[in-house]
Amino acid sequence: MSQHWAIIGGGFRGIISAILLRRHGCEVTLIERADHLGGVLYGDTWEDFHIDLGAHILDNIDDRITDLMMEILSGALVPVDVRYAAVMDTGKVDGIAVPDFSTLDDDTRHRALHELVIAAAKTDNPPPATLADLLTQRFGPTLAGLLAGPTRKMLRQAPTDLGPEAFLSTPFQRIRLLPDDAAELLKTIPALDDRIAVPVGPDSLRHYRADATHYPHRNFYPRDKGMRGFCEKAGEFLERIGVTLRTGGMLNNISQSAGRMSLELAIGETVTADRVLWASPAGGLTQLAFGENLMMGGGKPVPMVMYFFLLPADQVGDYSYMHDFAEHHLLFRPSAIGAQCGQIRKDGMTYVCLEATTDADSPEWRAPDDHIDQIWNEARDLDFVKGPRPEIHMIKPLPVTYVPATPRFAAKYDLLKSRVDSAFNGAVQLLEQDSFSKVDIHQAVEKWLA
Repeated sequence: MSQHWAIIGGGFRGIISAILLRRHGCEVTLIERADHLGGVLYGDTWEDFHIDLGAHILDNIDDRITDLMMEILSGALVPVDVRYAAVMDTGKVDGIAVPDFSTLDDDTRHRALHELVIAAAKTDNPPPATLADLLTQRFGPTLAGLLAGPTRKMLRQAPTDLGPEAFLSTPFQRIRLLPDDAAELLKTIPALDDRIAVPVGPDSLRHYRADATHYPHRNFYPRDKGMRGFCEKAGEFLERIGVTLRTGGMLNNISQSAGRMSLELAIGETVTADRVLWASPAGGLTQLAFGENLMMGGGKPVPMVMYFFLLPADQVGDYSYMHDFAEHHLLFRPSAIGAQCGQIRKDGMTYVCLEATTDADSPEWRAPDDHIDQIWNEARDLDFVKGPRPEIHMIKPLPVTYVPATPRFAAKYDLLKSRVDSAFNGAVQLLEQDSFSKVDIHQAVEKWLA
């Protein structure tokens, strides 16, 4: 007899989990409190556009996931050869989206390389207590110290004030340190390949070709309505394969009786299931089940202000997005993926999004209008956009974007998981801690079913 899974949360991971569980023969009900699927991917509408809230694009790094995306979209996609850059206080580097330290003086770079090689060879590190510890273990002390600036820019805290799990919120898996020919040589060593970046050349799939063989482009984007179109297509696909959708249904209570899970929805319906996959922030589960958020203090939200500009398509540069790690800039990530992928009106107008991470008590958060010229000028100076600032714009403050882990995260999560397992006899699977990528979601589903 097949298991019945109830999935709480209809974001990307909830959607993909529902498809995979269904294909393993499970009965699946997907519960989402919003009236649509996709979470942040659903975006917004503005000036006749379906705008993405930030830089969202679909990756082609594993045939299993790419084939699934193709199936959901019925092939209605735009191939994208993404062009990106990283910005440091020392300047801009094309072809990478990670911190660049290749301009260090020779002595510092040689010391950093020596430490990096030692770090890559070491296998007996103790569990890191902070992100600073993890960066030191991964890259050595010199590079870890240099990564403090990009960390503060992106996550608004020093690495010493963050837990090692915050690494998952950063693009710091690799860094650029060496001239490309030397870096390519060192990347033949697996432990260093995992730490050293080189700019993307004409063959954007060269590092993924072993697992990505079905599709010739590194990235792709939904042809219709941007990422909102993907969310809508995903809902149609889920219903077509037999997943029961319950959108617009706030969860009021969760309980277990006689080995069955019972989920009471605010719309007056009760869903029963054998197992629950919690694909939303885990603190919400314990608030519902125990009356307290056991993850309180385990993460610190990062506010962001998004500036959208309406402009002629020929005023958009050639870049898809950038990561601006320069601490003297307000701008963190400009993106124009929608503009590059066909979101252009008949009058030739399109949009770009300029993101600024900030703090809740900062002038940039309290009065974002005062900084609109600054952020436009920074993007223009980087050749991301051209010309004078457009008059038509929208400012969208988001109180929560990233929620990087604090050093208290691991202890809080262990307590939460222990209480949840005890209360529900292992019938509730928490998704948050797995934090799986699009690639290893298949292994995660196999583990849950086992």
